[in-house]
Amino acid sequence: MLTALKVIALTVVSVGASGAKTSPATAVGSAVEIAGALQTSPILYTDLKAGWRLEAGGSLFSPLGAYRLTMQEDGNLVLYAIDDMKLPLDILHVLSGAPDILKLYTKPIWSTGTHLPKQGKSRGSYGVMEEDGNFVVYDRDKNPVFQTGTGGHPGSYLQLQSEGNLVVYTPGRKGTWASNTAARLEGEDALRLQNLRAGPAVHVKNGIPAQLTMDLKPRWRLDPGDSLISALGGFRLTMQGDGNLVLYQIDDMLIPGDVTPILLHTEGPQDLYHNAIWETGTNLSSQNAGTGAYCLMHADGNLVVYDEADRPCFQSGTKGHPGAFLRCQDDGNLVVYTRDNKAIWHSQTYSRIVNK
Repeated sequence: MLTALKVIALTVVSVGASGAKTSPATAVGSAVEIAGALQTSPILYTDLKAGWRLEAGGSLFSPLGAYRLTMQEDGNLVLYAIDDMKLPLDILHVLSGAPDILKLYTKPIWSTGTHLPKQGKSRGSYGVMEEDGNFVVYDRDKNPVFQTGTGGHPGSYLQLQSEGNLVVYTPGRKGTWASNTAARLEGEDALRLQNLRAGPAVHVKNGIPAQLTMDLKPRWRLDPGDSLISALGGFRLTMQGDGNLVLYQIDDMLIPGDVTPILLHTEGPQDLYHNAIWETGTNLSSQNAGTGAYCLMHADGNLVVYDEADRPCFQSGTKGHPGAFLRCQDDGNLVVYTRDNKAIWHSQTYSRIVNK
């Protein structure tokens, strides 16, 4: 049975991409307990617990497999997002840890920068979640080259979450440090979402299931209660009964031990999505249109939310690209792609470092 916490792996390969140093393939590796024999383990974890370490080639994975934190051979600790455009048809295979899957983590969104020697110290060698609550990357001479500065909280652990954020939590689950890479909106739009309440998700016709797919293809529509779900299940776009089209992220605290229903996009886990990160705002009428009634991906490439009188109340403005489609991605971004996979619109909710 697949679980959200650990999955048997075959090998671990440090994958490089633009913006991060490429390191060679290494032997199997993951989190290992310092008090033990310091041997690498073929188990993939979401958490690095107190007293555990990441050797070169070791990784943490988010619960549904969309993100991977890797201690690379070059000394850099890098957080990668999986490439949605290259996912296999067998989504369950993503949690196998097989080499062909590990190569799909090619989008770096954060790193410690410890592949470069600084102030007389060597580059990074391994990471340790110290017993006092501080996460530290050490060089080969045991000098700290990166740390979260979270000492004083014994028993804390490092967790890679399904929305792309890397967080140090106390045993009472109080966050003391974060990479700030969660999928999200920024600015005034983000402030508006803080007051957003989930609207009812109801089906127009009884017995007709929601569209549980990651893509909205040309001439396809979402009626109230219909959804798109990212390939690995971390995000859900729902056309609500109140007329609003809302993108939600999954609640990590509610992910069950058996994640198979989530990966297979069954209707059971729909109540796991509570955290809104984007909306069209079409639950409120305007001077030109009423509240939303349905969402349509036009054959000309334009994504439009219409009211009951078929008046547009939201649109992506991507007309003129026949064959374009909307995809709900595992990095939290909604993207309109042309038929040759060129992005022409997005919700700007992808996982990234906060701009300060």
